[in-house]
Amino acid sequence: MPTFRFHLWNLYQDFFINSEVFKFNLRSVESKRRHFLHKNQHGETPEENTNNIYIQEEINTYMSILPNLVKDLTGGSMYQEDFEIARRFANVLEYNTRNSRKLYSFITIALYKLMEDPNELTDGNVRLANILGWCAELLLTASLIGDDIIDSSKMRRGLPCWYLIKDVGMKAINDAMWIENGIYVILRKYFKNHHHYLPIIELLHEAMHNIMVGQTLDTLTMRDGVPQLSTFTFNTYSSIVKYKTGTLFTFPAGLALYLKSCYDQHLHKDIHNLFLKIGHYFQVQNDYFDCFGDSTIMGKNGTDIECGKCTWLIVEALKRVSQQQRNVLEINYGKPSPEKVNAVRTLYEELNLPKVYTSYQDDIFYELQNHIKKMSPTLPREFFYNVVHSIYELKG
Repeated sequence: MPTFRFHLWNLYQDFFINSEVFKFNLRSVESKRRHFLHKNQHGETPEENTNNIYIQEEINTYMSILPNLVKDLTGGSMYQEDFEIARRFANVLEYNTRNSRKLYSFITIALYKLMEDPNELTDGNVRLANILGWCAELLLTASLIGDDIIDSSKMRRGLPCWYLIKDVGMKAINDAMWIENGIYVILRKYFKNHHHYLPIIELLHEAMHNIMVGQTLDTLTMRDGVPQLSTFTFNTYSSIVKYKTGTLFTFPAGLALYLKSCYDQHLHKDIHNLFLKIGHYFQVQNDYFDCFGDSTIMGKNGTDIECGKCTWLIVEALKRVSQQQRNVLEINYGKPSPEKVNAVRTLYEELNLPKVYTSYQDDIFYELQNHIKKMSPTLPREFFYNVVHSIYELKG
């Protein structure tokens, strides 16, 4: 697969090298690791300007793994008998992981390297962390393919949604299942002798199950294509977000902790609870950007209003509306018409929801900082600060 590997590397290189979210966090993680290793071996501190070299090394390592995983997934006898199957699967993975921020992969890799005993940070173990990072990315990718079909989305990460590509259509459902099952092929090859092989598998099964529960809760707020505004409460919204988005933050952290040589259940619970809160914040931000963000930055067009989604904005609006304003929502919300979408957006502005969001974002930012301060000093609190800061700095 040398030709595919070369093509894939060039495809990803520019994006990753210019990913400030990735660099911002990686610089903090890698400088600490290199500081320890260098001082331990030489009794002195490395020069700060070497960090960029180490960052590039980390990016290269991560990106070099995907072509090998594709080869692992297409190396069986069935693929050898029909090369077209192998080529299609490679294309499915290439297209659907192309422009991802890789935030969830990074959580797995960075958290493992920060929490592992430095003596256990061998090249082999770091490679396993990168492989688990790709497993996290593949699970997210599989769930998003299905999510786009359910939501009738048009764009994802700056590209047409996979199901809209010529000759794909509803084959995308099978492709999503293909990707998800590929995760377990990868795990069997690289982790079957690992002491936490079974917990890792169970964690990934639980993650996909939770995401599906969140997706189901999301769809149950609609009946016969009509959004049931009476069900759009904070509790309903929180339940959807807990399972659908919170899981996307908690399970990558869990992967890192199971990979460690020494597992601590209490620390896992503390980190899990923090990332649930971070996931909630991330979803609120995503809801806001869906309505008021720049689609050229987001890489997709917002569809929450026309699809009648239970979002932070509609929940906050319903808490503030007069009866007349509620009637506007009843008439226009969940209708695929530009005029009706604009009517809802205009009402949001009349209710000062952009200002409410700014206030919320500042409040949750400091709330999360205070939460992190109270966590065990044995945890990499600076890393958690950086994750929160990265989300806070995201532009939509």
